[in-house]
Amino acid sequence: MDLDDEKFVFPTDTIIESEAFLTIPKGEEAGEHLFGISSNGETLSLFDSGLNLMDSVTYEEDDAEISWCRIPDGADNWARCLQTFDTNNEVNPCGNGVLDSGEDCDIALPLDLSCADHDSQFTGGDVSCAPDCTFDLSMCTADLPCDASALVLNEVCHKDEKCGVAGVTTGDWMEIYNSSDATATLAECFIRISDEGVEEMTVQFAAVSGYENITIAPHDYLLVDDTAELFDAGNNHLIELLTSDGTTLINHLTTSEALVTDGDTSSGTCSIDETGDIPTPGTTNQCQ
Repeated sequence: MDLDDEKFVFPTDTIIESEAFLTIPKGEEAGEHLFGISSNGETLSLFDSGLNLMDSVTYEEDDAEISWCRIPDGADNWARCLQTFDTNNEVNPCGNGVLDSGEDCDIALPLDLSCADHDSQFTGGDVSCAPDCTFDLSMCTADLPCDASALVLNEVCHKDEKCGVAGVTTGDWMEIYNSSDATATLAECFIRISDEGVEEMTVQFAAVSGYENITIAPHDYLLVDDTAELFDAGNNHLIELLTSDGTTLINHLTTSEALVTDGDTSSGTCSIDETGDIPTPGTTNQCQ
């Protein structure tokens, strides 16, 4: 790791009152950090102004899927915890071996559930328990169509504060357009996200809860907003819509772009997080 590429420098006037907290969100504004924190595990370190190590923590894969924190605050013991920005840390009940309220499953409990038993539209595979104690359907298979001739990746936004619309979006979002005169089935299509040629994620729509039987009406839009299981991308990441084989390309965009004309991949693209280009989640694109 290059420290200069993965660091946050506290402003000189930063003060934390006694028994208080300082939350540093990800972003590009003052008091925000630019780098990501990987779910695959890594080490975060705290240095003084002379780059002398003051504290550090190393977490393993999926430990920080929700949050990884000291329990109680300031103690030596680290554990999975709930997101408690600017307040006391709380243990995350996911993984305690009990099926708590709001959990589909618990990662410490055995789960013997076929995909077909979970949802009759699936024809194969088994459901697993994700690190956040929700059902993981990524191994499920289904004999559903992907209407590749009708479906087009139409608009993508990786940073809501740059290209979101108040009251419409709340997180990273993408829009898919049905360019045909008939209802189009999307469930067996895939989304693939890559960063400089390195694949970050590939996921089938049907494998994500709520998208098992997803369709789009004629000349209509599907807006996928704040759904990290389907769309979790960074700046200048390549977003590809793929057919049901998971490899054949339908079309692609780079964050944060929109097609000049809805559904027309030959019309070119515009950047929707720059002045003059208007993000339009769920409606007609307005490239200037």
